[in-house]
Amino acid sequence: MDHEQSYALMMDALDGVISNTEQETLNQHLLICNDCRYEWESLQAIDFLFMEAPMVEPPPNFVQTTMAQLPNYRLRVWTASFAYLFLLLGGLIPALGMGFFSWQLVTQPVLVGVIGQTAGELLRIGQILFNAFFQIMGSTGDLLGQYPAIPGMLFIMLGSIALWISIYERAFSPQWAFAPINNNRRSR
Repeated sequence: MDHEQSYALMMDALDGVISNTEQETLNQHLLICNDCRYEWESLQAIDFLFMEAPMVEPPPNFVQTTMAQLPNYRLRVWTASFAYLFLLLGGLIPALGMGFFSWQLVTQPVLVGVIGQTAGELLRIGQILFNAFFQIMGSTGDLLGQYPAIPGMLFIMLGSIALWISIYERAFSPQWAFAPINNNRRSR
């Protein structure tokens, strides 16, 4: 039997829905497996604590005080309405501005020529940058073809840096500082 099956049987035993054969199988496994026996004893102790704990009654005015602390529904609706109205106006104002700018553009053909020239220059600059990028990538590919160890060395360097960053963070983080290391597992 593996640990998952024994854990499921332990849960059934605690709930009182285990059959006699399953109970016998669980008992046989607990005699063999120290880890499961320790888990079973822990679960029984927790179950005992819950069974012995007194049932606490809520105060008589618990519902009224809790409902009074909840936010007002009408206030939430009004707040949400104003937020949506603000967002709507925040979108309409730029749209109206673009409409006004478009109207000015249509009625004044001089602006169309200036904008057309600017767009042409921007396209030419983009084409130059695109060609330069592919020239650099082509020369980088040639370099890597001649020296294939370069990418491997770069990956090793990046991996070493990441490893040392992780070690540094663990060594100097508050949750790891001065924490005792305990690898011994208690077994009964």
